Amino acid sequence: MRVSTQVLRNEGSHARGSVSFSQQTAVCMAKVISLKNEDDWSVERESGSTKERLLQVAKELFAQKGFHGASTREITQRAGTNLSSLYFHWQSKENLYLAVYRQLFQELTTLAQEVTDLLEDGLHARKRLEEVIDPVTDRIFTFFDANRELARLNLHRVLEDGALARQIEEEFENPLYHAVARCYQRLNEEGLVRISDPELLPFALESLLERYFASPVHVERSIGLNPKVLRLRLRNHFRETFLRLLKGD
Repeated sequence: MRVSTQVLRNEGSHARGSVSFSQQTAVCMAKVISLKNEDDWSVERESGSTKERLLQVAKELFAQKGFHGASTREITQRAGTNLSSLYFHWQSKENLYLAVYRQLFQELTTLAQEVTDLLEDGLHARKRLEEVIDPVTDRIFTFFDANRELARLNLHRVLEDGALARQIEEEFENPLYHAVARCYQRLNEEGLVRISDPELLPFALESLLERYFASPVHVERSIGLNPKVLRLRLRNHFRETFLRLLKGD
């Protein structure tokens, strides 16, 4: 998703007395989006291409084994190609790993803009918070369910750490977290929510979902519930937790 130049020009403009929730997130994420060069965009245009297959397989294997555990040989074998092809398209294993994260964080940024739009529009329309929160939590939960690789990738990345992990934090993760936290802070200042710690809220919500989606089977065994029941309970728990945090309960 590209950030329009109009959005960037509007950084200093004011809607309802301040920069809108979605505009603020878009502006803060402009650096992340701009990191995607024209070669990266070709992945989206070349459906079924070798480059796209390599990216998809790499995402699955990095999520399963981490950056160090997934070898370039295994990635190319599963993608049905060779090492020369991987290096032709991505130049290095590190670049391929960064491309996986870049793609996921672009989708996560789109999600952040969607849910912050829903929050801002609903709260400024003076809707009850309980009414506003339902579509917000539904979209967040659905995204993490459809992109379970993100939870697993993050788990491996935190454990592996190192220069590559810090690069992902600085270029992708931190800008999004800071943008969303500032938006929560602004809603606090407007008296629309009562969040006790807006800066920690994005981390708290993500941690709640990532623990489950990184390994649903493990959680199912720990709690002793069948998958359907656990999924429903977690979805409801996520909604209630988000609601309580916004209310400051």
